[in-house]
Amino acid sequence: MNNENKTSIIKITLISLGLLIVISIATVSTMYFLKSKNTATTNNIDNTATPAPSEMIVKYIDSKIINTSSDYTQKQDDPRLFPLLYKSDDKTYQIQINPIDYVEFYKKDSQSSGSSESIKNTTKDFLINIGFKNTSNKDIGKLSYNTFDSSTTTCQFVSYSGAETTIASYRLSCVSKNTIAEEYAYTENLLDIYKQSNTLPEVTAITRTSVTEGNKEIAILYITTKDAKPSSFTLIFAAIDKSWSYVGSRQTQLIDSKESFNISPELTKAINDPKYGGFLLKYVK
Repeated sequence: MNNENKTSIIKITLISLGLLIVISIATVSTMYFLKSKNTATTNNIDNTATPAPSEMIVKYIDSKIINTSSDYTQKQDDPRLFPLLYKSDDKTYQIQINPIDYVEFYKKDSQSSGSSESIKNTTKDFLINIGFKNTSNKDIGKLSYNTFDSSTTTCQFVSYSGAETTIASYRLSCVSKNTIAEEYAYTENLLDIYKQSNTLPEVTAITRTSVTEGNKEIAILYITTKDAKPSSFTLIFAAIDKSWSYVGSRQTQLIDSKESFNISPELTKAINDPKYGGFLLKYVK
């Protein structure tokens, strides 16, 4: 398989939070984000109210824009595999949100009929007619991300132009503006804690994972930077009774790099702090 195909369909496996988290290179390797073909509009979003995210997915399925009777199979995989990528105009970095409301369509075989451009254009018209504006379009490898905004909801349509059927050919996901604002607020709170005693380089993308058990929580931020070396790293935070603390940092873990799983003596000491009662040891390995 050539490098172009690897960029578009190979998935990196990250072991964190005691979970096997599989994230597409198109969403994790955001070093490509600034280099990708990206055309965005800066039109102001008016106050037009659009249906809630769950209603949008039902409406899209009912529209029959994608033919599931002959060419495509409709399904839903783990939402962590297909996060919605979003960058707010007032932020310097992109975030990822695991949507609750989404639908995917897989080609039944590589010879299935149906024009990708036709489906993209029809989907665009469908969303615009409801009241959305097309605010961003970017290509990363063979994946095309088209983002649509209203004053209350964001929808993202992703299409895959390759012949392989192992990943979704098309996916529409929708989230509320409140969900996006909450994710940024959560992330900003953790970054502010980190910056109390550390310098943060210019960040282009952040992915968050978290787990709560009783009164204890852990959050891990996967950071992608613009020019810093290394270009990506991981910040670990923990909370007891909602009181957050910065625990430490490590390399971003990659399945093909044993060194990336090493833990520094400082981080080892921090995760063994008796106040966490072994909680962090389960998720930082």
